[in-house]
Amino acid sequence: MPRTTLLRQLLQQRHLTTHEAFAAQYERAAARLAELDRDPRLASLQVSPRQFDRWYGGELLTLPRPDACRVLEHILGRPMSELFSTANDGDSAHDRDEQSSTARQATSAPPPREDDENPLDIVARTRQLTASNADDATLAFLDSSLEGIASR
Repeated sequence: MPRTTLLRQLLQQRHLTTHEAFAAQYERAAARLAELDRDPRLASLQVSPRQFDRWYGGELLTLPRPDACRVLEHILGRPMSELFSTANDGDSAHDRDEQSSTARQATSAPPPREDDENPLDIVARTRQLTASNADDATLAFLDSSLEGIASR
């Protein structure tokens, strides 16, 4: 049975559940990102039907290649660590939307890019991505908890 990831939920919300629909958006986004980042290699990126099935079904052992990650993040405006994480299946649609909205505000996911971005906005967004609201004691507690879980 397919694993319900955030990527799957976002693609369902956008009605991109077939390879053909997704591939069209993916290739368009790759071309746009190639132009924005002045990286012509991105313009030729495509996704195979099998790769789409793996992504959509959550069947990943590792993250996609870096260029594919860039395009997916550009399309969906969320970091890869969130896109392939397991979504909450038991919640109602309204709760998921509310949690998604809250999560977007709490996380430092970059918003979709504009054509003419102000360099100061880019710097501010970079600072957001490197900032954390967790103190050292919380991080140490989480680290020890994860080590305990892993050892069990």
